[in-house]
Amino acid sequence: IDELSDRLAAYLQSLGVGRESAVGLMINRSELILIYSMAVMKAGGAYMPLDCKFPEDRLMFMCEDAGVKVILTHDRLANQVLPQFEGTIFSDRDLNGLPSLEARFKVDTKATDAAVLLFTSGSTGMPKGCVLEHHGIVNYAHWYKKTVQMTEKDVVAAYANFGFDAHMIDIYPTLLSGATLHILTEEVRMNFDALNQYINDNGITVAFFTTQIGCQIASLFPDNNLRA
Repeated sequence: IDELSDRLAAYLQSLGVGRESAVGLMINRSELILIYSMAVMKAGGAYMPLDCKFPEDRLMFMCEDAGVKVILTHDRLANQVLPQFEGTIFSDRDLNGLPSLEARFKVDTKATDAAVLLFTSGSTGMPKGCVLEHHGIVNYAHWYKKTVQMTEKDVVAAYANFGFDAHMIDIYPTLLSGATLHILTEEVRMNFDALNQYINDNGITVAFFTTQIGCQIASLFPDNNLRA
């Protein structure tokens, strides 16, 4: 992940991505969530999740409002969903073909630089963008790691929707702790029995759920493998 995100970060910089640039991510639930997110932040930009289930006009509004010139996707998905997008679309098919670097990629970001750009649902009008900076994410990750007492022995389930701010709870404390991250498929996420089975079969010890989901999991499966 580190090596691939370094190579992609260098490529993104060659496209003009840098401090305060927004890069769209339209991807499935896979390791690309980590690779793409890390690459954008290493390049100095902020990543913006794009849900392919959203209407095309809403996605185009988000891209135009954020000044997105580059979208990272998987299997040409963004090309199909956003045919009007006039910027660069990079697919995971081209990831392994990126040139190797002679040295580690040099990251030059500040604590107050933008890291993530999320949009509201737009239920009261047009969606509104919210910028999260590096220092806020770092502070939260350290607090979460300390509060949950996470270590490299933990196995964490990434349950949250990538477009929801809770995805950062799944990812960054896990990386900070050196723990193992399992990115759950949509099929597992949407089926409580399958979710509980996955938790037990894979030794998941930590997972974040919204209150409603968490209460149902705790009441339906009180003897699962979770410790936090």
